[in-house]
Amino acid sequence: MGTATVVTPGVPDVILVMQAHPDDADISSGASIARWCREGARVIAISCTSGEAGRSEPPVSPTELGAMREQEQRDAAVVLGVTDVRFLHLPDGGLMHTSELEHQLVDLIVEARPGRLVTHDPWAKGEHHPDHLQAGRAALAALIAADRAGWRVPEVYLFRSDEPNTAVDVEDTFSLKLRAVEQHRSQRSIGEAPPAAIESWATRAGERWGMRMAETFTVLTFEQCQERSEALERLT
Repeated sequence: MGTATVVTPGVPDVILVMQAHPDDADISSGASIARWCREGARVIAISCTSGEAGRSEPPVSPTELGAMREQEQRDAAVVLGVTDVRFLHLPDGGLMHTSELEHQLVDLIVEARPGRLVTHDPWAKGEHHPDHLQAGRAALAALIAADRAGWRVPEVYLFRSDEPNTAVDVEDTFSLKLRAVEQHRSQRSIGEAPPAAIESWATRAGERWGMRMAETFTVLTFEQCQERSEALERLT
């Protein structure tokens, strides 16, 4: 079992989910998102890119694929209970933590006033997609800058972490996750994240944390996030 099961008994009024591409959060955290929606949270999903640099079968142009993947994300959001889906239309495959992206995310945080930010873990050693790392880094930098701009997000949930400290029981909403992931048909067409693999991930996580099915996160307070981000900046 995990060493520090920290499952928040309630949820904030607003949760902001920031991902690099359509489907990133659904695959990693869709059942948790569905649970938080059921528990009354308003979840806002932000995709930095439209996923236009990906593949599909049959192949289509990047413009067509981007439009397709945006609609797939909207369809998946309906399944999970997410009512607000937005796209920043930044370059897929070349996403960078720029001041422009950071400012966009700060504006979104100050506008939405979330009690929780959910995003990629920029420190994950097992994460090899540069877009994911850049999105996570930009999101956390924006979180710190938003505090100076007038809104402090008290907690951060990082998905796909190497050493998570939190597990969310998702047995009751796991079927919604599978339905949501199925909406990303362009990515299913190339065999990404098959249902059997998704179920195996949740079952293995559940076994570790004493649950039937779980999704795991590294959860940080604002202060912990600030400390880690400053350390990362010193190394780069």
